[in-house]
Amino acid sequence: MPPCQECLKLRNIYTNLTLKYRIAVTGSIRRLALYDLNKLRDAKIAAAQILQDHELTHNLQRAS
Repeated sequence: MPPCQECLKLRNIYTNLTLKYRIAVTGSIRRLALYDLNKLRDAKIAAAQILQDHELTHNLQRAS
């Protein structure tokens, strides 16, 4: 069964934030301020939690 559209959107958001964070941390030409790195990291962690919570709802529906 293919994943739902919301799963795809949430996974894309998480992936984009992860890539942006990795690029920022490894040092691009213009180094982001520490505050911006922390905001980006926090957004990435929040996106991961939202995705995990959404996937958990699928697991609960299957168990019922």
